[in-house]
Order: sequence, then C-alpha cells, then structure tokens
Amino acid sequence: MPKFHDEEKLKQLLIDNNIPINDAVKRGKFYRENFDWVSYKKDYENGESIKDICIKSGLSYDTVRTNLKRVGTTFKEFKREKKSKYSFNSKNLFPMTNIGAYLIGWLYSDGSINDYRISLSLSKKDKTHLRYIADLFGSKDKELNEHKLCYEYKFYSVDLCKRLKDELNLLDRKSYKNFEIPFMKFTDEQLPYLLLGLFEGDGSISKDSLSCSFLITEKSWKSLKNRLSNKIDLSHINIMVISNYKLLRIDFMGISYYEFLMYIYNNTLEVKVLSRKFYRFLRQIERSANGTTSHYKKLAVNIRCTLNRTLNDVTEM
Repeated sequence: MPKFHDEEKLKQLLIDNNIPINDAVKRGKFYRENFDWVSYKKDYENGESIKDICIKSGLSYDTVRTNLKRVGTTFKEFKREKKSKYSFNSKNLFPMTNIGAYLIGWLYSDGSINDYRISLSLSKKDKTHLRYIADLFGSKDKELNEHKLCYEYKFYSVDLCKRLKDELNLLDRKSYKNFEIPFMKFTDEQLPYLLLGLFEGDGSISKDSLSCSFLITEKSWKSLKNRLSNKIDLSHINIMVISNYKLLRIDFMGISYYEFLMYIYNNTLEVKVLSRKFYRFLRQIERSANGTTSHYKKLAVNIRCTLNRTLNDVTEM
C-alpha cells in the first residue's frame, strides 16, 4: 500500500509519548486512544478518502482503515483483482495440499490479511526465501516490493481474502485476538508442513543451547498439543504468556527440541526450508554429536544418521 504519511514524523510522535516503536500492542492502543476516530469516520462519510485522513492524521493507511472499521465505518466497495502485481494460484489451498499447508503456516505466523489484500514481509536477509514463497503462490518472475528493512509480497483479491477468513480463520489484526487455527482441517501428512511455516515465520532456534521456540495463541496451542502428543515427546517444554491477548511462546528443550525439529524437517520434503534456521539446527546436531559431555550425544548421532533433509532442500543464502 502506498505511504501517505510521514514515517519519520510518526516515529517521533511515538518517541515523544514513550511508546516503544517495536511494540505493536502499545502502538495500537496509543493510536486508538489518542485520535478522534469518530470525527474521522464522519470525514470519510462526508467524502474524504482514507488517503486524506492519513495525510492529516499522520498515520499509516492500514492504521487508519483498521480504526475506522473499529468505530463502525462502512467502506466504499473496493476491488483490486486486476491491479495486483502478482498472480495467485489457489490450487494448493482449495483443496488443501502439503505445499498449501506450508504457505498457510507462513500467513498465520508472519502474514497480513484484510478485506482485500494478503501480504507477507521478510527481512532483507531472507529475500531468497520470500522469492521462493512468492513462486509457490504462483508469482513467477515478478519483483518483490523493497522497503527499508524488508521485502514484501502482496496480492489483492476481495474474494480470496474472504475465503481465507471464512474457511481457514485467517484474521486481520491477529496480534489482538486469541484466535484458533483450525488444525482439524489439516491431515496428518499436512500438519508438519503447516508447523514448518508457522515455525519459520514466528520461531527461533537458540544459538548456544538445545532449545527452540515459536509463538502461537492459547486456543491454537490447546488444539495443536492434542495433535502432537502422540507424535513427539512434549515433556521438555516451557510455556510463557507474552501478551494480554493470550499469545504464548512455546519453548522446546532437550529431547523435545530434537523431536520437534526432526518432525517438521523430516516430514516436509516437498518444500525448501528457510536456510538460516536449518543451518543452525545442523550446527546444534554436530555440536552435540561431537561433544564429550553432551547428555544428548547418542541421540544427536542417531539424528545425524536419520535426517532425511539435505542442503539441497534449502533455499540459497
């Protein structure tokens, strides 16, 4: 979406009001409580555009539209299917395939959706993998949108956004909702692909210890835990609530760490994986397998021998 606001001015406004720039929850609360959205709603109903309100409020397009919707604004009909820079092939999603489950995992974790647009942004160091994901969606040979800190893939379709929301519970402003991912709609074969997308989008692997983590809502975790309990050892996990909206950080340690990562990496051979996370996992295996004091030396040696994925299965650095 084009920028109609002064980004530096908005950043300074947050700093002046002691709002952490990287804290989406506090930013959202500040925008809700410190701008007259009822008046802006009247301006919109009297003929002003969202662009006009962006310019005079200093806020971004998405922020203005989200808050106008919150106060009951009825938007003018908006369709952008013919203006999309990219194509979008939904054959992997309807009906769901393994590749489709992987893509949806990314959208649940790191994607954004509203009534007419789907977007996915990755840091510049992950440009190659975003290019790969865009190609899986069907956007061959199209340039990604470059921003200051990231690259972005986005696609416009009112009908597709509605279907993803209605059938798969993809939500806008999901950071503020304890929503539930409908795991029951994914088969046992598709589940590790979905988890791989979730983990690559919102997960991390420790550099120094045998641990990894990813973010998921409380409702989603309850559903997922039932699916995972007979597939991997969940005895070495730690759960931390990290927001008022029941967003959880699930930490896998020791044997749970190894079994979780083996589950998602060994059972997703139809897609290439994000290179930097997979390389870190390989280094952890080698460190434990070659160490003299590691409690998991024998397990790591066995994992090294049974890991199905190779470096040919990752996107290039």
